[in-house]
Amino acid sequence: MDDKRRERMKETLLVLESLNPLQQQAWINERLADDPALAKEVRRLLEVHVGDELTPLIQPPPSLTSSGLLPTRIGPFVIESLIAQGGMGNVYRAHQEVPVRRRAAVKVLRGELHSPQLFERFEDERHAIARMEHRNVARLLDAGTSQDGQSYIAMELVDGPPITDYAALHNLSLRQRLELFVQVCRGVQHAHNRGILHRDLKPSNILVSDEDAQPVPKVIDFGVAKLLSAGFARADRTLAGQLVGTLTYMSPEQADAARPDADVRSDVYALGVILYELLTGQLPVPTSALREVAAIEVERVLRTYRHVPPSQARMQPGSSGVAGGVPVELDCLVLKACSPDPIQRYESASELAADIERYLAGRTIIARPPSTTYRVQKFVQRNRLMVGAAALTSIALIAGLAGTALSYRDALAARTRAEESLRDADIARAAADLSLTRSEEVTKYLRELLMRVHPARLGPRATFEQLLNVAALDFLAAPPNDHLVRGEIAYSLAEPLYLTGDYDAVEKLLEPQIEPLGNIDALRARELRTLSMIRLGYVASRQSKPEEAEKRFARAAKFADASASPVLIYQTTGALAQTYSTRGDYDKAIELLQSMIASEVAQKDELLRASALSNLGVALGRKGDYKEGIKYSREGYDIRVRRTPTDATTFNMGWQLGIAYMENSMLNEAVDVFDSNYKASAAAIGEDHVDVVAGAVMLNYAKARRGDGPSTIEPIQLAIAKQRASGVPLAQITYNRMYLAGAMLYADQRDASLAEADAALAELVATSSECDQQVVRALLQVGSMYSVGGAPAESLPYLLRAYECCKTNPQAAPMTPRVAGAIRWSYKRLDDAANADKWQSIAERESDAQAAPSRP
Repeated sequence: MDDKRRERMKETLLVLESLNPLQQQAWINERLADDPALAKEVRRLLEVHVGDELTPLIQPPPSLTSSGLLPTRIGPFVIESLIAQGGMGNVYRAHQEVPVRRRAAVKVLRGELHSPQLFERFEDERHAIARMEHRNVARLLDAGTSQDGQSYIAMELVDGPPITDYAALHNLSLRQRLELFVQVCRGVQHAHNRGILHRDLKPSNILVSDEDAQPVPKVIDFGVAKLLSAGFARADRTLAGQLVGTLTYMSPEQADAARPDADVRSDVYALGVILYELLTGQLPVPTSALREVAAIEVERVLRTYRHVPPSQARMQPGSSGVAGGVPVELDCLVLKACSPDPIQRYESASELAADIERYLAGRTIIARPPSTTYRVQKFVQRNRLMVGAAALTSIALIAGLAGTALSYRDALAARTRAEESLRDADIARAAADLSLTRSEEVTKYLRELLMRVHPARLGPRATFEQLLNVAALDFLAAPPNDHLVRGEIAYSLAEPLYLTGDYDAVEKLLEPQIEPLGNIDALRARELRTLSMIRLGYVASRQSKPEEAEKRFARAAKFADASASPVLIYQTTGALAQTYSTRGDYDKAIELLQSMIASEVAQKDELLRASALSNLGVALGRKGDYKEGIKYSREGYDIRVRRTPTDATTFNMGWQLGIAYMENSMLNEAVDVFDSNYKASAAAIGEDHVDVVAGAVMLNYAKARRGDGPSTIEPIQLAIAKQRASGVPLAQITYNRMYLAGAMLYADQRDASLAEADAALAELVATSSECDQQVVRALLQVGSMYSVGGAPAESLPYLLRAYECCKTNPQAAPMTPRVAGAIRWSYKRLDDAANADKWQSIAERESDAQAAPSRP
């Protein structure tokens, strides 16, 4: 192996050290695709050092570590102890006797890394430090080569803790922390003025010492700095595909090693993260959010993660944040500093420092909430909806605008009639004026929405849906005074936001409208109240909160009954039926759905009928009548594909139909439906949409059952990693981990399968309880999979545990017959006729017991 490839291997191992096994493999596939031989060698080294990590491969030899022999002298410096070990070298505490007595931190380039490339980078660091002379930057004392040929840099020894630790140890106030941080900004700005980009700013590289009884922070370690000045020929030593810096403090553009375009604003981003941590004791992007994704996904996570405003960050007991919390006034300042978009950040460290000083002086700061254009662009990146899907929502909202215009015209006519009427003229005019005013407000708001998507302002790729998130933020910041107008706009925004998976936004829009709408004696107010509560019920269902969903649907049913609207009653009935089906009360769900399909509403509205057909198919399948269930699911899905091929509801029906095929062991049909549905939904709403990611799990699990082998495992693992990064509820992740366990089983990896299932259950139980309804559902899922997958003996512990939980937890009781039936099938597959008959009797008894109360 030549020097260049050996150097690349060492750089690769340094990156891989901070990644988990799944991330390591993804990183190797992405970054070493151009050198298969090197990729193979790296994988071999990883296998050799499993469990031991990679430190033996990248640490210096024992003679240079704290556990081995220290060098006695480096140049004119006497070595005292080892301070730290890094990728390029070791840092020692040392002192100099002559010609002056002084203490120093001596950084030595490790002997085995003495390649031309790293030597030049080491030289770059020396040149960078030599160019700086600032109170808040550790200064250069000496540099050279020792008698035994070791290159070294001697810097001012900063004998103090990292800035965050210092603030916690001394219990600094908000003002003291901000004043300390301003000094850091000044030091970083000094480096920028000298053409030096640090690229690894973090608390451990900002140490605080006391000078003249005053804390003085100093920036250290310019080992991966980038020289920006044109006068330096060696502008950057970063290797292609190399991530330089620390992920949790790294800007999105710096994390994109394929297109490195970091500038001084990347250091500003790191300063913003440090400031966030200094004030709250937390990171704006948690380490867990980065640890669970592949290396190639880091840039996307950093770019799209929603930072919680510092004032809303939850201070944990013992937190190192500001006592009493962070003032709201600082939110814009901090979030501007660590904005994922460099255009939205402060232009320089000095600009950030100046704004902090404005705040400390009680003056107006320049930070403002992100602009409308910026918020739209971020929404585009999070939800890459295709133009066709966008057009549907656009048409719907424009139609709403047209309808509003008609209401406006009708209001004018009503006002004219009122003026011509001799009886109750004043009352009629007042009512017409109120209707006109409300119509004008809604019309004006929707007109402004349409104007904001003009390509001249938002770019040619902006779509109407991408404006909705921005409109929601604007609406929440300054809602209309009229409650009916407010409810109308909130619902108009919440519906398409629900389709994009932004459930938090939907709740924030709709929940405040429920009570005010109930105080308005108008048909539209009653309609909006019912529809909003139905949508909130579906939000709870998507968030794996079945009890809350049922409560909300029950409230919606009361609202619908009060409105006497057949369509609203139909919709709330369907919502309740889905709730019954989810919790295992299939007979009640089937009864309700059959009545809906036979109703006059279903005969008039084909799309409403399609939804009821699909849901009936699901309920029948869950009860065990798979063939009958497939018939109804197929009928409903075909109607939707014909009428609304790119609608989110159509895609959901596709997933349900695929599951029905799979449960009936019609695996080729299941794969075909999953595959076509995945491609269509990915094109329409983006590969990263929560439903599409879940669809990828189902597609690959179906392929595994069909016999496609180990190739199905990694796509499921990557999908689960995406779900964790997106904040998907743990219960949903657990169900998908069970599918992963099933795929492993079908790939003849039985031990790995059982380990995955047990780990998933343990994680879910740790956040709920031993017999939580979601735990029972997960136990039933994995037990049934093992039974069908040829491992009935392994299925029984899970299924018997689920049965015991059903008997002790009333909320899980409706699932008892289904669990008992699954146990019966496991015994039957084991040829244990006695136990099979026993559990068939139990299943029948449980089914009869549940049906008895509902019989007349």
